[in-house]
Amino acid sequence: MTLEDIERIPGEFLRVSEIAPILNADAHTVYYIATNKPELLNFAVITMGKRVRIPKRAFIHFCKYGNADAAIEKRLFMAVFDGIEKARRDRVERKRSP
Repeated sequence: MTLEDIERIPGEFLRVSEIAPILNADAHTVYYIATNKPELLNFAVITMGKRVRIPKRAFIHFCKYGNADAAIEKRLFMAVFDGIEKARRDRVERKRSP
């Protein structure tokens, strides 16, 4: 897989299995680092339980320029957080409704 292939993947987030070949690393190793020492990866990592997602734009920026763009990371993190928070509120509201 190449960086151009990564750019063509639909959606805003990547899976560990998609980025591992770009990093010349085993997917299990990248997953382990992402869940245990994400600061070693030098790009944004979002974990939700056992799931790991990587913001695509920040990863591509990291690959091209060597570091992640903090503004992109923050915007993407906030979008994900807002989505999770909305889903939680919707669940609570459905439980309250008869």
